[in-house]
Formats: sequence, structure tokens, C-alpha cells
Amino acid sequence: MLAGFGLPPSAAANDVLGRLVDVAHDDELAERVVLERLLPGLLAIVRRRPTLDAHGSLEELIGAACLAIHAYDTARRPHRVAANLVREASYRAFTAPLRRRSASEVCIDPHALDETPAVVVVSSAEELALLLAEARAAGVDQCDLDLFRALVRHGSPSIVAAERHVTTRTIRNHRDRTAARIRQVTLAA
Repeated sequence: MLAGFGLPPSAAANDVLGRLVDVAHDDELAERVVLERLLPGLLAIVRRRPTLDAHGSLEELIGAACLAIHAYDTARRPHRVAANLVREASYRAFTAPLRRRSASEVCIDPHALDETPAVVVVSSAEELALLLAEARAAGVDQCDLDLFRALVRHGSPSIVAAERHVTTRTIRNHRDRTAARIRQVTLAA
């Protein structure tokens, strides 16, 4: 109660919690008391993340909270100790692992690159031309393909609409239906 559990925030409770955090660096009982004080905030974080496994994420969050308690410097951040610890635990448990680059990097021996066959680089224009040729071979209507060619040539649905004497909305709708048809035909092939 003195550390602010179940009470509105106050300077006195914040001071008690700050002293407990200082003691918790060396005392497991003080760490446990601080952790009990943080538990409502930690549970709120778990409830806000419905995509995560509640049991596993709570365990992860409690472990991160213990690390945050041991690393917290009350001299540097003396205000809103409970909120800062909960935020730090959330960051350590859920945000920091996603920000680490090394998790997605793959180490490759530089000598293995010499043995790798050359990769053919295809420009986006060539890729679009190949896609339209594949769509024509799969039976997509020539008028639909001509619309895409006009859009590529002019770069704007409004210019194509003025050229065809229709509204821009008509061109966009026709483009979307044709794109769906091309997707369906090329993905089926």
C-alpha cells in the first residue's frame, strides 16, 4: 500500500517505490515487492496484446520487468517510477527484440559468393511486359491490356480518361477489375 498499489499516484508513494527499487538491486524481497506493485500495469499490457499468447507473454514481461528493476536508476529518473518500469519492461519484452538487426541477418562466407551463379536483374518495365504477355497468352481481353499500356504510356488515369472521353473514375474501376482478372489468370497458371 505504501508503494502505491491500488491507490492514485502520489509523490509519497513514488518516493517509497523509488527507495524499494534502490534496495531491490541487492535484495530479492524488495524486488518481489516492486514486482507486485507493477503487476497491474504488466497485466494491462498483456491484455492490450490479444495476438500474443497471454501466459507466455506474461512470463516474458515479468522477466523483462525484473531486468528493468535491476537496471533502473532512480537518481536519473525519480518521477513516475512505476510507469517508467512498466514501459521499460514492455520495451524490453516486445519492442527491443524486433528492433535487433542481427535477428534477421544471415552470415555468408564471402568465398561462397564467387561460386554463386549470376542473378539476372529484370527491370520493373520488363517485368510488367512479361506479365502482360503472360496475361495475353492466358486469354485476357486485348482491350483490357490496351488500357494498361495506355496507363503506362501516359502515367495518369485522368489523361487516359480524357483520351477515351470517360471519367477518371471509370478508368480507375476498369483498371482495378482488369488487374484482378490478370492476377487471377496469372496466379492460376
